[in-house]
Amino acid sequence: MRIDLKEIRTSIGYSQEALSAQSNVSVTNIYIIENYKKLVKKETLDSVLKHLGVEMSYDEYRYAVNDKSVEHLGEYKELYKNKISKLKTKVEKKLQEAEDLLKNEKYEESLKIYLLFCNIFEHDSSYLLTCAFLYKKSGRYLKSINCCNKVLNNDKNNIEAQKIKKRSLALLKELNLQTKDKIKSYIIKDLLENHKINELKVYISEVKSEIYLCVPILKSNN
Repeated sequence: MRIDLKEIRTSIGYSQEALSAQSNVSVTNIYIIENYKKLVKKETLDSVLKHLGVEMSYDEYRYAVNDKSVEHLGEYKELYKNKISKLKTKVEKKLQEAEDLLKNEKYEESLKIYLLFCNIFEHDSSYLLTCAFLYKKSGRYLKSINCCNKVLNNDKNNIEAQKIKKRSLALLKELNLQTKDKIKSYIIKDLLENHKINELKVYISEVKSEIYLCVPILKSNN
């Protein structure tokens, strides 16, 4: 059941403008939060809840927003209830398959399945962290960092996101160094080969000169 934040605000004598001034959150965002219209940043939500004296986790708020979205279906909810139920079963089955692949360390195969649901769970921190982990294990470090950043944008103190991001950054740096070393190795190899070729050319030139010197000049009978 959702907490009626608007009722709590009015009961303690706050207008939206007054709460905005106290919490340093815009009136627009206060309206969005009160009506569970969409997700806002965690620090924005926390500031409003603090001044209202309400305890609510970010996950609870996210679920409430999702429930509110479902309510807009109205009469269509019953009509599509069976279809939604079947779809939910398929999704759960597919996610279980992805989880099993992850446990068996088949990271790339698992990631392919998880990415099928990116439009559904794009704001879900658990989903994003799973993708970040799988991207890291698959060697796609920039993608891993991007997923972590999405989580940290809403919850800057998320320890797991910080941990995965730090490791991905370290691996990316290591990869860049290895790449540079390989490039240096190829350059050195090319230089050595060019040097050998030049030495050979000089040697051939010297040999030719010696041959010319050793060959007697034939005098003409004319």
